[in-house]
Amino acid sequence: MGLSDEHKALIKLIFEVLNEKGIRWPKTEEWDETKGGKKKKMMEIYGVLQARDYDEQAAVGAMLDKFGREKWALDAKSKEETDNADDEEEGNSGSKRKREDAEEKTEDFSTLSVKELKSRLEALEQDISDCLEKSDLVKKLQFATELVNSHKAATKSEHNNENGPTSPVKKSRKKKEQPSSPVAKKSETFVVEENRALGEALKEMADLYFAASERMKGGVYSKAAKIVREVDHHLDCGKTAMKEKGIGKGIGAFLDELNEKGFVEKLEKMRSGDI
Repeated sequence: MGLSDEHKALIKLIFEVLNEKGIRWPKTEEWDETKGGKKKKMMEIYGVLQARDYDEQAAVGAMLDKFGREKWALDAKSKEETDNADDEEEGNSGSKRKREDAEEKTEDFSTLSVKELKSRLEALEQDISDCLEKSDLVKKLQFATELVNSHKAATKSEHNNENGPTSPVKKSRKKKEQPSSPVAKKSETFVVEENRALGEALKEMADLYFAASERMKGGVYSKAAKIVREVDHHLDCGKTAMKEKGIGKGIGAFLDELNEKGFVEKLEKMRSGDI
């Protein structure tokens, strides 16, 4: 298809979002993932995404409209609404917090005014020039919010896995061991230490993209950094790295550049604000 690494990652991300939303894929043999059906699904997503000028939010909506959602997804939504109503009747503080968390995840953006929708989207630095109606604004805000929440959950899970549960004793120890300067600090754990330079470069690029509200690109580089941290062998060159699922030509080229120059030119430009 001649797709860039970013487009491939975007298609994969949309595939994951659709599965989380319970998209009802056809049950025929040609759609069976154990028999090559995953490629067909990816191609379907690519076609819809391309037809909508790579607008990921519009593509997700179109896919759900076309295939519908599984019964369990609709039942889960209905159950969540029922649980929220039960919590409201109980009125205790624990139930109140649970209800507030549920409302935050399932906020009905259609109740917001056009002005409020635009304000929220602008705060997320989303392009609204293609939103002709209020429903377009609602869909775009829903998708953008899901991406932000997904990144927050992934970051929190990653942090918990690396640090484990904290206690007062551990907090005190951690504070004592913390270096006065960031030079010697190693914030990430790598299965193979030789992969640290590439992994940390990708992680920093992801953080810079997220800081610039480029959440799609940030997600791509964040996933790539995770792959590099967890791979169980030394990625000695770009060709070796590209054998890993999720690592494409662009990141392979970064590794070759690191080996040759000791730095990644793209990251240097990003540090100076060229994002």
